[in-house]
Amino acid sequence: MIREGIFILFHPDQPYDDLPLLPPDADIESVAILKKNVQASRALSELKCTYTLIINYWRY
Repeated sequence: MIREGIFILFHPDQPYDDLPLLPPDADIESVAILKKNVQASRALSELKCTYTLIINYWRY
């Protein structure tokens, strides 16, 4: 990749080596992160149910 001003030119034949290595050094399975994951999962489930109700309401 070549930087020109604020733009980065992409060359598909050249690897982009500025990416961090995996897995990260930080603990990604901490209690706080797992709690946020559960909250997000519940919120998405509620959103999916609400979406289904709205679609079914307007369908009939």
